[in-house]
Amino acid sequence: YGLAEVRRWPFEVWNEPNLEVFWAGTQAEYLRLYELAATAIKGVDRQLVVSGPATAAAGWIGAFLDHVTEHDLPVDVVTTHTYGNVPLDLGEALGARDLDHVSVWWTEWGVNTKGRPAVADAIYGAPFVLHGMKRAQPSVDRLVYWVASDHFEELGRPNAFLHGGFGLLTVGNIRKPRYWALRFAEELGDDLLSVDLRGDRAGALVDAWAARADDGTIDVLVWNATIDHQAFRGDPLLDRRVRVTISELGEDAHDVTVERVDRGHGNLAAAWSGSGWPTAAEMDELRRAATPVREHLGRHRREVALEFGVPMPGLVRVRCVPRARQSED
Repeated sequence: YGLAEVRRWPFEVWNEPNLEVFWAGTQAEYLRLYELAATAIKGVDRQLVVSGPATAAAGWIGAFLDHVTEHDLPVDVVTTHTYGNVPLDLGEALGARDLDHVSVWWTEWGVNTKGRPAVADAIYGAPFVLHGMKRAQPSVDRLVYWVASDHFEELGRPNAFLHGGFGLLTVGNIRKPRYWALRFAEELGDDLLSVDLRGDRAGALVDAWAARADDGTIDVLVWNATIDHQAFRGDPLLDRRVRVTISELGEDAHDVTVERVDRGHGNLAAAWSGSGWPTAAEMDELRRAATPVREHLGRHRREVALEFGVPMPGLVRVRCVPRARQSED
């Protein structure tokens, strides 16, 4: 491929060596492996990117950083994994060793590792993704949801359509609720907007993320979820009524739309009650049921004020698109 291409490929040394299922050696033996591998990679070209320890649950981070520092070893990126919670801030551990220049990538992250269909394929995954993405933004360079698709055979071939797979997509590539959360986050503009959250458990149970794109489109994501996996099915006591005010739209008219992912919208698991595999016709119907419906709320100038319910778990995207952009399209 040539160095120009391979310089774009980060090299991660091993995978989860702190788990016996992936590494039969000791921590010291892994650190020796990293030393030899990282040195060999940089011996080919100093611009090749090398990373470690790629551990489960943020394990061995301190020992790895100490070893790298004490032996003056190359490291461009610190990588680790976690499931079921929000990624930790590793900045203090890096700063204490004068490694502030090293990037932090969580190269595996997800709702759970237990293969529980009721959790993994449920609406709960959508607000979980947004909780993690927003909280990781100040301290993480890359946060990778594991994995793209349930076409994934590390634990054996899937034995049913909804089987608790790791994917954002099912076997057959129907989009799960968490796919929509990640897509909505990806479509946020680069100009983050301030969000003033008020009310019962605002910023914890109910949270929001807002941004403006270069073309003037404003997206506001509002979600409702507890980090407690035991409540993944929902609880009426945790449902909330939310009022959203978006000010300073300006004099240009904006078309406002709302999309929801909750028990009544984009709920793939609720649309499939079978135990095996859908037919082709059923797949088409599931694809429609799994797609959030866009509701048009008219045209607004200067300010838009909305009120709507957000079940727990649930996610709402409010999008304000300038008419000028639509004319260009």
